[in-house]
Amino acid sequence: MKDLFFVFSRREKIKNIPNMRKILLSLIIVLTVNVFAFAQDGACKDDNAQYNTSIIANAEDTPSGEVDALLRHKKPKLRIALFAAVPQEVGSGADRFHFTGIGRENATRTMLAFARKHQGEDLVIVNAGTVGSPKFPVNTIVSVNEIISAGTMFNDFEMRPRHFEVPVAQELPLATLYSSDCFVSPDVFNPAYLDTLKAHSQCFDMESSALFSVADIYGIPYYSFKIVSDNLDVPFSVWEERVGSLSQKLTAYLEQLFNELGESFEVEFVK
Repeated sequence: MKDLFFVFSRREKIKNIPNMRKILLSLIIVLTVNVFAFAQDGACKDDNAQYNTSIIANAEDTPSGEVDALLRHKKPKLRIALFAAVPQEVGSGADRFHFTGIGRENATRTMLAFARKHQGEDLVIVNAGTVGSPKFPVNTIVSVNEIISAGTMFNDFEMRPRHFEVPVAQELPLATLYSSDCFVSPDVFNPAYLDTLKAHSQCFDMESSALFSVADIYGIPYYSFKIVSDNLDVPFSVWEERVGSLSQKLTAYLEQLFNELGESFEVEFVK
């Protein structure tokens, strides 16, 4: 009986050898994976420690503001396309601008070409220049918050430019702008019609409605800052005499605006 039991037991052990091998092989694989994962985790911790150590080591030689920049996320980009009618309106800042020429047809052609070229890109448009105004004194800078297009019923869509939410921009008075096809003055319009125009708008130019319309069609955010050149009481020749000094103040304001925006964004000017 003992001999039979011994033989039977050996047979069972021999039969179970393949299963034992499978179990051992599985254990080896699990142990290998865990050891590899532990080694990788240790390497990552070493790399992070070295990176943090290098930042701290360099901090002594770096201005405090730059140390903060190293530890913060990169600022989001703000791409701005600047538009004006003619270079005289923006003086020393002219190299950043696109110029449309005077009048709504010129403005339409220029903006269409730009919008098609940059279609789908993430950018904003800023229009700057001069306006006549029956309300604001000469040399006043305004932020345009509504545009009226000459010769329409004004009921097909609203023309409402946006505003940058920065302190310098909020200091400006808001203005409704009437965009016509000619220089608004007593030389062009009779007194009765001029009074009608003055009752509906605070300032006047010859390009804004076209610029805004094309930008709106292409879904491009639009902002507008204007400086008052006259009170609708002088001919075009007087505008030509004043525009040089006006452009200096407007350019200084825009530079201040872009510097403030630069605190929150990486500002890029699109040409």
